[in-house]
This record gives sequence, structure tokens and C-alpha cells, in this order.
Amino acid sequence: MAIALLSVYFYRKSVQSYTLFFIFLASSACIYWEIFSRSTLLINTTLFTLFLWILNAYPRFSNRMWLGSALVGGLLFSMRTVFVLPLIVWGLYQLFHEKVQPLKLIGWGVVFLLAFAVTFLPFIVAYPHDFWKINPFLIQSTLVPSIFITIFVVLAIIGSFFCHNYADVNFFSVILLFGIVTVHVITAIYRYGLEAVIFESRADISYYIFCIPYLLLILTDKSVAVKK
Repeated sequence: MAIALLSVYFYRKSVQSYTLFFIFLASSACIYWEIFSRSTLLINTTLFTLFLWILNAYPRFSNRMWLGSALVGGLLFSMRTVFVLPLIVWGLYQLFHEKVQPLKLIGWGVVFLLAFAVTFLPFIVAYPHDFWKINPFLIQSTLVPSIFITIFVVLAIIGSFFCHNYADVNFFSVILLFGIVTVHVITAIYRYGLEAVIFESRADISYYIFCIPYLLLILTDKSVAVKK
């Protein structure tokens, strides 16, 4: 599914982008990992990356698109909360660079969070006591110490002020995602030792797949090529 979505995106972008994507497809170990392990990391990341790409047109959204994008975004966000980092960069970029209406953006965020919360309602109703002890949000937040989560949120806020176009949003997004996954790996090595990380799966290096769609967007973005 993820490969199909990326194929369509790069095919519509340019022949060069399409060619580069298939070279990557044939040579990248993460693709084979995704296939043979039946992982959902790449599809989750691809969906959210393409969602943020669509949000590039946010200032021109109709009321229906405004509402629909917030609802869809909240549902996608429930899959991987680490995407809060590129979302912060995008939101502040829209606010300070695109000069969108603050109240409208805040309203979008409220609808987004409500849609995110709704995804948990069935579990809260079915397991009202267990849910607050163990849930995807809590599990994902324990992969990195809370102090580093705070640091990366602050870095996302700071990075947004250096974004002058949408290519910069992608650039800072991939830097933040790569950084927080690296902190996860280093923290696991510190806690359990290198041997345990390698042979006992104390850290999951497949989380680096979060960066792949963003890297592809950067490599095929014409504005980056011109900028260089």
C-alpha cells in the first residue's frame, strides 16, 4: 500500500522522481524489512507524510477541506504520536510564514485533537481501568525519556522559524525524526548495553523508516535543487 501511494506521488511529480524512487525501492533494506516483517511503519509514515504534503495547500482550503483535513489528520495521528514533531513545524510555519488566521488554525487543531481522541473511545469504554495503565500513547512515550521529548518539542518550535518554504518544513521534519529515533537507540544502549540492544531487541532501529518518505521528498524536490 505504501509503495503504491509513493509510486503514484512520484509518477505525478516527474519522470526523474519516479526513476529515483524505484532505484531506492530496489536497493533499500528498509523496503524488504517492511515486506518480510509485515511492518506498518512505512505505510503509517507515508500516509502522514502525504497528509502534510496536502496541507501545503492549507491557506487555500475550502471550509469542507478545512474540516475534512482536521478529521483525517487526527485519525492518522493516532497511529504514531511521534508525528507531533513535523506537525508542530508545519503549524508554526503556517502561522508565521503563510500568515494564516490564528483562530482558524487553532480551531483546526481542536478538531484534529477531537478526532484523535475519538479513536480511543472504544478502548476506554471496553477497558475503562486498563486503558489508563497501558495504551499506545503511553507505550510510545516510554521509548524516549520525557526530558528528551520536551527538548525535541522545543527544537521543533525553534526550527519552524527557520522555514522559508515547504521544502524547509520537510527538512526540519526529517532532522527531528532522525534525531529522536537516534536518542531512542542511544538511550536503550545506555540502559541495557549494546549486546542486549542487538540481540534482545531492546531498541527498534526500524523506527528510522519514519524518515524515509521525507528524505524522498527532499531528494526529489526541485526547490531544494535550485536552492543548492
